[in-house]
Amino acid sequence: MYNRFSTIYENEMQDFDYESYMEMIMQKLKISGDIIEFGCGTGSISKLILPVSKKLTLVDFSSDMLSLARKKLPSKQGVEYIESNISNFDTNFKYDYAFSCIDVVNYITDEEELLRSLKNIYRILKSDGIYVFDSKTYDFAEKELDNKTFFMEREAYDLVWNNDLNGDLLEMEIIMYIKNHGFYEKEVEIHKLKLWSEDYLMELLYRIGFKKVEVTPYYGRNIFIVRR
Repeated sequence: MYNRFSTIYENEMQDFDYESYMEMIMQKLKISGDIIEFGCGTGSISKLILPVSKKLTLVDFSSDMLSLARKKLPSKQGVEYIESNISNFDTNFKYDYAFSCIDVVNYITDEEELLRSLKNIYRILKSDGIYVFDSKTYDFAEKELDNKTFFMEREAYDLVWNNDLNGDLLEMEIIMYIKNHGFYEKEVEIHKLKLWSEDYLMELLYRIGFKKVEVTPYYGRNIFIVRR
């Protein structure tokens, strides 16, 4: 997952308004201090967090994604890049803020893995720390994605994106035809997203020990601001 697709992902997400996304969050929070971002991807959110951070830790399970993030972010002391998922990330350092944006939580499809991941985030936050994440909604997936195929024709590649919703699991088949000297190299990746309900996520967060959860709808996603 996210091998050859990392560069294509970067290209296809260019139209996403990261600035508006973060502006909405920053209107609610005065973000500063020591920050960690899980599932940083190619660094589009990271680049907006960097100016307000004292220490910035960027975590992703894809080395290709981290390589692109390194290229995107200006060189600055206090930025570290770590290849890991959320549940296995190990540190004794405590952070003021943790982020996992643009469907990162949806990529956790197992309940026990989700519980371990959220417990780990709780553990690494300071006593007054805040966790910000989003989750794609079932309604959006059902209305806008289920049983739909998208075709993108680009200069360097063509892309076929098939979507199939089975219960609360969205399966995306991404077929890449990468142009190479007049020929096409075909690659296929399968991505699965769990469409966690708002009520389930809130129950889980309170069970872990978080004190306050604020939820804001944002274009097919719910953004959660969670206080330790």
